[in-house]
Amino acid sequence: MNRRLILAAPGLLAAPLIARASHADAELLHHYRAWGQAKRDWYRLADMPGHVNWDTPEMLDATRREDEAFDAMTATPARTMAGIAVLATLMWDATGPGAGPGHPEYAVEAAYHGNRPTLALWRSATGRDDHPPLIR
Repeated sequence: MNRRLILAAPGLLAAPLIARASHADAELLHHYRAWGQAKRDWYRLADMPGHVNWDTPEMLDATRREDEAFDAMTATPARTMAGIAVLATLMWDATGPGAGPGHPEYAVEAAYHGNRPTLALWRSATGRDDHPPLIR
């Protein structure tokens, strides 16, 4: 696998990874795709009227699916660079900056000591010099 082909665009991590993934990481990438879809569903619902308390059945279902996929990813070892990139993205989402990339504090938070190992894994796995994407 060519590491430069792992990512075609920062916001579309799943498609290039899945398209180029070897069979070795198929299970991990399946869980990654489910996790990303659940996160996108949750954020889409959060922006809709009537979802301010985040407790509608649809939002609770998206949260459940996200948690299940997260648990499955953390229980599935990465076997390729694409798999390592997936886990680095998961780590970035779970423990990385609280602010989004457009926020003035993002660069400061991204440079925190505790985030640098995740960035090192991401950059090693992808050959890129940016940050893992935040799935919203």
